[in-house]
Amino acid sequence: MNSFKRPSKSLLNYGWMLASLVLSVPNSQRDHEDTSVTELTPCWAKLVRTRTLMRELIDLQAKRETEEPYSFELVDNNEDSADRWIRLQWRVKINTPYPPDAAWILGDIVHNLRSSLDNALFHIVTEINGHTPSDSEARQIQYPIDDTPELFRRHIKKLGKWLTPEQCELIEATQPFAASGEPNDEFRMMSILRDLSNTDKHRQLIVADRALVRANFEHDADHLEALTITQHDARMVDGAAVLTVKFRRPYDNLDIMLQPRFENTTFIFHPAHTPLPLALSLELIYDEVFDAVLGLTKEHMTTHDDYIAVKFIEGAEERRAVLRKTL
Repeated sequence: MNSFKRPSKSLLNYGWMLASLVLSVPNSQRDHEDTSVTELTPCWAKLVRTRTLMRELIDLQAKRETEEPYSFELVDNNEDSADRWIRLQWRVKINTPYPPDAAWILGDIVHNLRSSLDNALFHIVTEINGHTPSDSEARQIQYPIDDTPELFRRHIKKLGKWLTPEQCELIEATQPFAASGEPNDEFRMMSILRDLSNTDKHRQLIVADRALVRANFEHDADHLEALTITQHDARMVDGAAVLTVKFRRPYDNLDIMLQPRFENTTFIFHPAHTPLPLALSLELIYDEVFDAVLGLTKEHMTTHDDYIAVKFIEGAEERRAVLRKTL
C-alpha cells in the first residue's frame, strides 16, 4: 500500500455545540469486522476493535433514550400573588440514571485508540527497523503526544535512536503544536485523547452525561414586562436548573401559555477541557489516530491492514453526511 487520497480530515468547522449527534458506523465498515484480528497488525486490530466499541456505545445510548430517562419539572411562585414578580425555573428530573456500562465502554474506546498509537510505534521499532529492545527500553517506546515543541524534542530524543529521521518527522506532524508551534484546534484532539487516557488509566472513570445545549422559551402573551431568560449550561444531574424565567406579574392576572423547549446532547466531562460533545469528539479523535497510524505503517501494511484502511477511507463521506444532518 503506497498512496492514499485522504479526504479532508477536519470536522471542526461543523461546530461543537450540537443538539444531537448519532455516532455512525456505516454499513460499509461493518463487514470488515468479521476479519480475524490475528490477521491484522496489532495497531490496526485495535482500530477495528474501537469501531465495534463505538457501536456498542451508540446502541447503549439509543436504548436509554427510548426509556424517557429524564424530564423537566417546573418550580414557580405563581400562587404567591403578593410577589410582584413571576419566577419560573425548570429543573432536571432523572428517571433512569446514565448507565455505568457507558463509562466502561468509553474507557475501552479511549484505551484502544491510545494503545493503537503505541502499538504502531512499537511495530515500527521492532518489526520494521529490526531493534530488539530490552525490558527497560520497551517501556520507553510510547507514542509521544506533546503540547509544545520543547516537550516533543525531549521525548523524540529518546526514541530517535530507534527511528529514522523520516519516521520522527511523521510523528512530529501529528503533535498538537504542529504547523503553528502552539496547541491549536485542528490538532487538539490528540491532547484530548492523551488527557482522557491518563484519567481513565490512573485516576477515575471518564464521565459522559447529558448536558443542555440550548433552551428556548415561548409564550402567548402580547407582552411580558421586564422579561429575563437565563439558560444554565450544566450537566443534567437530578435537580439541576436548566432554565430560569422572570417577569413582572401582569395586573390583570391573565392566563398565559408557557412553552419551554430544550435541546441537549451527551458530553464528555473532563477537568482539563470544556465539555466535549461525545460522538463528534470520538469521531475526530479516531480520525487523528487513524492518520497517525496510517502515516507510520502505510509502507508496511498487511493485506488485511490495507483492506481495513481502505474501507475506513471509503466510509468517510458517509460519516460526514451523518454529522451534517445533525446541524
